[in-house]
Amino acid sequence: MQSYSVDSITSLVLNSNADDWQCDTNTGIYVFKQDVRLQIKPEGEYEKFSEQWAEKFPNPNVTRDIHSIYFESSKVREYFLVSVDGGRASLPLPKSATELNVSREQYAFAHLVHYAGPNCLYDFENYFQRAGLVVA
Repeated sequence: MQSYSVDSITSLVLNSNADDWQCDTNTGIYVFKQDVRLQIKPEGEYEKFSEQWAEKFPNPNVTRDIHSIYFESSKVREYFLVSVDGGRASLPLPKSATELNVSREQYAFAHLVHYAGPNCLYDFENYFQRAGLVVA
């Protein structure tokens, strides 16, 4: 049996394409089509979120949640995402309310979740730029 490290699984997810995933819109769970043991799952409750950068959109409803990468039953890594414009885009959580920097890893994960899920009709990059977020 092949062994996997946290880094190798994270790399696999971040380098995959939206088409590599199947999203169940009822549960919000993403399953990797090439190996169903690899999943991305929303965790916890959606929390109301209020920071100026996230409230720049026509629909003022903003929430924050956690999405985690799982391999079999093991949590590999988790990411905070902010759902803006009434759920039309899932953006990475920046360093702070005023330092709108995100890592390349955060960007790649949010981009993947956005396009692999039900938000794929909306332009992620447009939302990312309008929010004032920057990959640093």
